[in-house]
Amino acid sequence: MKVSRQFDIKNPVHTMQLMDDGKLAVIDVQNTFRLYDIDEHKFLGGFKSILPNNILYINNMAISSDGKFLSLYQKEKRKIEVFDNINKSFLYTISSHPGGAETVVFTKDNKYLITGGMEGRLYMWSMATGKKVDTFSPHYDSVSAIASNEDGRWIATAGYDKVIKVFNRSFRKNHYKLISHHEPITTVNFLSKQRLLSTDKEGSILIWDIVKTHVIARLPKFGAHITAVCFDKDEKFLFVAALGGGVGLYDLDENKLLKIDFLNQLTGITQMHYSDEKKLLIFGLSNGHVPIYDFDQQEKDFGELMKNKKFHECYLLVEDNPLLKSSQVYEVLESLFTKTLLQATSLLKIQKVAEAKELLKHFHASSAKRLIIQKNF
Repeated sequence: MKVSRQFDIKNPVHTMQLMDDGKLAVIDVQNTFRLYDIDEHKFLGGFKSILPNNILYINNMAISSDGKFLSLYQKEKRKIEVFDNINKSFLYTISSHPGGAETVVFTKDNKYLITGGMEGRLYMWSMATGKKVDTFSPHYDSVSAIASNEDGRWIATAGYDKVIKVFNRSFRKNHYKLISHHEPITTVNFLSKQRLLSTDKEGSILIWDIVKTHVIARLPKFGAHITAVCFDKDEKFLFVAALGGGVGLYDLDENKLLKIDFLNQLTGITQMHYSDEKKLLIFGLSNGHVPIYDFDQQEKDFGELMKNKKFHECYLLVEDNPLLKSSQVYEVLESLFTKTLLQATSLLKIQKVAEAKELLKHFHASSAKRLIIQKNF
């Protein structure tokens, strides 16, 4: 699959946020902030801070989804610096992690910042006042991942101690502890129906029931250090990105791996986001590139091939991108195959074998269709 378009910055991408308004915000390792218009494919502006360079693959910087707040990190002084991005002004400094901040995340409602340190402690800070409003049960090692659900009531934290802790802000106490990973956890993400998806450094992917505190499903192992995951809005598909640049595609309805080599980048993947509205998969890479894959355009290409009766090429596209199987254009192709197969079967009944084969020859690119055809001849 080819890259549709790409932004290039000089330095490795550290943090990336797909904004509520559809714009793309990026912070590089030199603490430079950039804002892009994806539709117009243009740079909108930004600023470079005077903070020293950061380190990749440590989630110690964050961007609120409304674009109002930036949380940058001063590595030498082990301090978190929070900025008002709208008014381009400094707000406050957080220095409560003596070992340094390892993970920082804005809650989904952008009202709070949650910070996790190398010492395992976790704090919640009010964006309105800059004051600490809560302290969560600590981990025994560095905090590696933090997530909140859509309404911000549930918080999940994970660490190098291989433990996930789930908190309900309404009760303000340690609510559940989830233990099943054998390697340090790299990501945690809430799903609907009181579920949580977690990944680790050896490529394990688990789905939990956070109330019953047990594993619902263990997806086929990705077999690589997972650095980022994202979903479509219906939570049907899961994209998994690896430290080495590989990208896998999973079906969450059936908890199965669709394609382990769905995409491949030539360098490490630090960030990944999916835009449902635009059907775009966007990566932040360690070489400073931000490649964008346009699945909507691929559906249009599929439709054009089908219009020109290039069914062979259509099925090759589906092998390359299994997401196409969920598109309307693929449903049309499937309906056409069923209709053509009935026509071919009618020809076979009157001994017109050559004509029947001619009708179906364009469908041989699909192994599944080829097997159906062979059973009829």
